Amino acid sequence: MAATDILAVLHNMRTTEYYLEAEMLRRKKGATAMVCAPADSEDHAAIRCLLGTWEMIAAITLPLAEAQRKRVFEVMPILHMYTELEDAIKILREKDPDYATKFERLMNEQDFWLKTDGLSYRSGHVGGVHAYFG
Repeated sequence: MAATDILAVLHNMRTTEYYLEAEMLRRKKGATAMVCAPADSEDHAAIRCLLGTWEMIAAITLPLAEAQRKRVFEVMPILHMYTELEDAIKILREKDPDYATKFERLMNEQDFWLKTDGLSYRSGHVGGVHAYFG
Protein backbone atom coordinates (compact mmCIF):
# COMPACT_ATOMS: atom_id res chain seq x y z
CA MET A 1 0.00 0.00 0.00
CA ALA A 2 1.33 3.44 -0.89
CA ALA A 3 2.17 5.87 1.90
CA THR A 4 -0.56 8.27 0.77
CA ASP A 5 -3.14 5.47 0.99
CA ILE A 6 -1.99 4.63 4.52
CA LEU A 7 -2.20 8.28 5.53
CA ALA A 8 -5.70 8.51 4.09
CA VAL A 9 -6.83 5.46 6.09
CA LEU A 10 -5.36 6.88 9.30
CA HIS A 11 -6.89 10.29 8.65
CA ASN A 12 -10.29 8.71 8.04
CA MET A 13 -10.05 6.89 11.36
CA ARG A 14 -9.70 10.23 13.14
CA THR A 15 -12.46 12.01 11.24
CA THR A 16 -15.46 9.76 11.79
CA GLU A 17 -18.37 11.55 13.40
CA TYR A 18 -18.21 9.47 16.59
CA TYR A 19 -14.45 9.96 16.97
CA LEU A 20 -14.78 13.73 16.59
CA GLU A 21 -17.63 13.82 19.11
CA ALA A 22 -15.54 11.75 21.53
CA GLU A 23 -12.59 14.10 21.09
CA MET A 24 -14.72 17.16 21.75
CA LEU A 25 -16.08 15.47 24.87
CA ARG A 26 -12.50 14.75 26.01
CA ARG A 27 -11.55 18.38 25.55
CA LYS A 28 -14.56 19.43 27.61
CA LYS A 29 -14.45 16.86 30.43
CA GLY A 30 -10.94 15.44 30.40
CA ALA A 31 -9.75 11.88 29.84
CA THR A 32 -9.55 11.00 33.54
CA ALA A 33 -13.15 11.98 34.28
CA MET A 34 -14.33 10.06 31.23
CA VAL A 35 -12.48 6.84 32.05
CA CYS A 36 -13.71 6.99 35.66
CA ALA A 37 -17.32 7.31 34.51
CA PRO A 38 -19.50 4.17 34.75
CA ALA A 39 -18.53 1.53 32.20
CA ASP A 40 -21.92 1.78 30.48
CA SER A 41 -21.83 5.59 30.17
CA GLU A 42 -21.37 7.70 27.06
CA ASP A 43 -18.23 9.24 28.57
CA HIS A 44 -16.58 5.88 29.15
CA ALA A 45 -17.53 4.65 25.68
CA ALA A 46 -16.13 7.83 24.13
CA ILE A 47 -12.74 7.55 25.84
CA ARG A 48 -12.55 3.89 24.82
CA CYS A 49 -13.29 4.98 21.25
CA LEU A 50 -10.37 7.43 21.31
CA LEU A 51 -8.00 4.93 22.87
CA GLY A 52 -9.10 2.12 20.58
CA THR A 53 -8.61 4.31 17.53
CA TRP A 54 -5.07 5.22 18.56
CA GLU A 55 -4.24 1.61 19.38
CA MET A 56 -5.44 0.63 15.88
CA ILE A 57 -3.43 3.46 14.32
CA ALA A 58 -0.40 2.05 16.11
CA ALA A 59 -1.19 -1.50 14.99
CA ILE A 60 -1.31 -0.30 11.38
CA THR A 61 1.75 1.95 11.62
CA LEU A 62 4.25 -0.12 13.62
CA PRO A 63 4.79 -2.84 10.97
CA LEU A 64 5.40 -0.27 8.21
CA ALA A 65 8.80 0.30 6.70
CA GLU A 66 10.78 3.08 8.35
CA ALA A 67 10.19 5.55 5.50
CA GLN A 68 6.43 5.03 5.71
CA ARG A 69 6.43 5.40 9.51
CA LYS A 70 8.28 8.70 9.12
CA ARG A 71 5.53 9.92 6.79
CA VAL A 72 3.00 9.06 9.50
CA PHE A 73 5.11 10.85 12.11
CA GLU A 74 5.13 13.96 9.92
CA VAL A 75 1.36 14.32 9.94
CA MET A 76 -0.06 12.54 13.00
CA PRO A 77 -0.14 14.04 16.52
CA ILE A 78 0.77 10.74 18.19
CA LEU A 79 2.85 12.13 21.05
CA HIS A 80 0.33 14.90 21.68
CA MET A 81 -2.59 12.49 21.87
CA TYR A 82 -0.72 10.00 24.04
CA THR A 83 0.04 12.81 26.45
CA GLU A 84 -3.63 13.85 26.47
CA LEU A 85 -4.82 10.27 27.06
CA GLU A 86 -2.02 9.01 29.32
CA ASP A 87 -3.87 9.40 32.63
CA ALA A 88 -6.78 7.34 31.28
CA ILE A 89 -4.35 4.69 30.03
CA LYS A 90 -2.74 4.47 33.48
CA ILE A 91 -6.13 3.92 35.09
CA LEU A 92 -7.09 1.22 32.59
CA ARG A 93 -3.71 -0.47 33.08
CA GLU A 94 -4.57 -1.09 36.71
CA LYS A 95 -6.82 -3.89 35.42
CA ASP A 96 -5.00 -4.65 32.16
CA PRO A 97 -1.23 -3.95 32.27
CA ASP A 98 -0.96 -4.37 28.49
CA TYR A 99 -3.63 -1.79 27.64
CA ALA A 100 -2.62 0.49 24.74
CA THR A 101 0.96 -0.82 24.59
CA LYS A 102 1.13 -0.45 20.81
CA PHE A 103 0.03 3.17 21.14
CA GLU A 104 2.74 3.74 23.75
CA ARG A 105 5.40 2.13 21.54
CA LEU A 106 4.36 4.28 18.58
CA MET A 107 4.44 7.38 20.78
CA ASN A 108 7.97 6.51 21.91
CA GLU A 109 9.07 6.06 18.29
CA GLN A 110 7.60 9.43 17.31
CA ASP A 111 9.21 11.07 20.33
CA PHE A 112 12.59 9.69 19.27
CA TRP A 113 11.96 10.81 15.68
CA LEU A 114 11.05 14.32 16.87
CA LYS A 115 14.33 14.54 18.77
CA THR A 116 16.41 13.35 15.83
CA ASP A 117 14.99 13.53 12.31
CA GLY A 118 11.78 15.45 12.97
CA LEU A 119 13.14 18.75 14.15
CA SER A 120 11.32 20.67 11.40
CA TYR A 121 8.00 19.21 12.58
CA ARG A 122 7.79 21.94 15.21
CA SER A 123 7.61 24.82 12.73
CA GLY A 124 4.81 27.36 12.77
CA HIS A 125 3.22 26.26 9.52
CA VAL A 126 2.96 22.68 10.79
CA GLY A 127 1.25 23.96 13.92
CA GLY A 128 -1.55 25.27 11.74
CA VAL A 129 -1.91 21.95 9.99
CA HIS A 130 -2.22 20.14 13.32
CA ALA A 131 -4.70 22.57 14.88
CA TYR A 132 -7.17 19.76 14.18
CA PHE A 133 -5.65 17.64 16.97
CA GLY A 134 -7.44 14.61 18.15
